[in-house]
Amino acid sequence: ATTDFTGDGLPDFAIASYNDDSIVWLENRGLTTRQINGKVQYDADSNGCTTQDYGVVTKLVQATDSNFSLAAFTSAAGTYQLNLSDGNYTLSLPNTATHFGVSPLEPIVQLNDALPAIESNFCITPAIATEDLEISLYPTNSVRAGFDHQLKMIVKNVGSVEKNAAIKLYHPANKLLFQSAEPQANASTAGVLEFTISNLQPLTERLLTVNFTVAVIPIVNLDEIVNIGVEIDDSAGDATPDNNGASVNQSVIASYDPNDITVFEGATVPIENANNYLHYRIRFENTGNTYADRVVIKTTLDSDLDWSTLQPEGASHNYFTTVRNGNEVTFTFNAIYLPAASQNLAAAQGYVLFKIKPKNTVVVGTEVTAMAAIFFDFNPPIITNTATTTFVNTALDVDQVAVEKMVLYPNPVDTLLRVSPT
Repeated sequence: ATTDFTGDGLPDFAIASYNDDSIVWLENRGLTTRQINGKVQYDADSNGCTTQDYGVVTKLVQATDSNFSLAAFTSAAGTYQLNLSDGNYTLSLPNTATHFGVSPLEPIVQLNDALPAIESNFCITPAIATEDLEISLYPTNSVRAGFDHQLKMIVKNVGSVEKNAAIKLYHPANKLLFQSAEPQANASTAGVLEFTISNLQPLTERLLTVNFTVAVIPIVNLDEIVNIGVEIDDSAGDATPDNNGASVNQSVIASYDPNDITVFEGATVPIENANNYLHYRIRFENTGNTYADRVVIKTTLDSDLDWSTLQPEGASHNYFTTVRNGNEVTFTFNAIYLPAASQNLAAAQGYVLFKIKPKNTVVVGTEVTAMAAIFFDFNPPIITNTATTTFVNTALDVDQVAVEKMVLYPNPVDTLLRVSPT
């Protein structure tokens, strides 16, 4: 018999014996491929990476040859794996900040019959002492009157020195009723939750989850905008303070499409913010009649997005991310065993979060679009909506006028101010 025991999209084989009532299953590992794997570590004391140094999470590792590229992100332990064909590949860590050093810089790896698998590790070291925190804010579900609403905050130390972070989350207390937080808030006042993160090491991150209940109608109204904001309270000395805060505006809804994509910056972005990240959420729900072994989400990046700035920022289930040829992004949830919505609605849902920057060539009027194809096992894909963001000029268009000298009197003025040309 054949079935997908491992939930990786490949049919495995089972053999049953009637003599001893045993069953043996054989894992299908697919066609023979070459593999590059390894680990990316951070060497805080600059004495060479050892087993005592920690792995760097969600670090992009790219392999390129003359006409193909494949990239993947490191796991929570800092490990990565790239499945490739024969060839000579240059490895790199794209978009590494200049206040870090990387060793080796761009090693060349050859894969062939004699060398089917290669281990290639990277060591990142501090080059310039730099303080740089950043924070992202994502709702994991919609604002629906009377229902639960969850927020995820991801705080990252992208600098080269250890930092503490004091965080404030602002919310409309009468519309979003606070229930719980993980980790617990240090303080909770009307509309403000405060958190403290201590000893955040370079190239590490911390996740904060906050749960609310949305008020019922008429305290909230359909289509009403609910604003939530977060900031790192003390940004003194931060190299890039612009990414020390975030906000999202959401409309109160009554129903929703369970498979969708959202860009939280909205339909328009001021052109002066074109260097900032765009934050996306893709949601999925198993609307079939049985569980799904595997979920795969594919999205093609808009040509005006800089793929090297892509950062996966979490998901509802275990997953991994790959990027082919600089624009074909795949989020894979193996062995997810997602139940049908008719069996368990809450457990039938999932999401993935990511952010990415526009290219520096965007201008006023540039439209960035995003959509996704969601595959449940071997079924045809569910195509999401299209999320569109247009870069706009928010400056006032005021004609220049000639300025002449004039006299204002009396000074000080009581009830009447007179203006006359000189």
